[in-house]
Amino acid sequence: MESDKKTINYYSINGDQVTKQMQSNLSTGLSDEEAELRLKKYGENKITESKKRSPILIFLSQFKSPIVYLLFFATALSFYFKEWLDGFAILVVILINAVIGFYMEFQAERSMDALKKLTAIPAKILRKGTLLEYDSFSAITTALIIQIAKTLKLIKQ
Repeated sequence: MESDKKTINYYSINGDQVTKQMQSNLSTGLSDEEAELRLKKYGENKITESKKRSPILIFLSQFKSPIVYLLFFATALSFYFKEWLDGFAILVVILINAVIGFYMEFQAERSMDALKKLTAIPAKILRKGTLLEYDSFSAITTALIIQIAKTLKLIKQ
């Protein structure tokens, strides 16, 4: 397919050109065999997930910052000069920073997981002339999704 070679702005071309570009048919859609071939070639229509980090690694990553290294150095100097109160105060600041950073990053990962669950919306697909409903992950990227086609006024509603 030509879409492998270059990016196409589908919003800027008419429905017939989109259909031709995607090598599909507005009245029948894809055959089951063609859909299966494209699914094997392009994969499922979903974002790949990165490996989840454990909470311990998230917490330890809060200490990987040049400013934190500088604060540790300042703590060491404070203890070297027997400024115990200053040294412990800096350590408390480092710990508070790590706890707040851990909490925010952990919550952000949980929010991203919740958003990923929300993206599993159904998609209406024309397959062999029949309107079928699939989850959006099973819809191959080159299939004509009816809702998009309606929005682009490629087919009548």
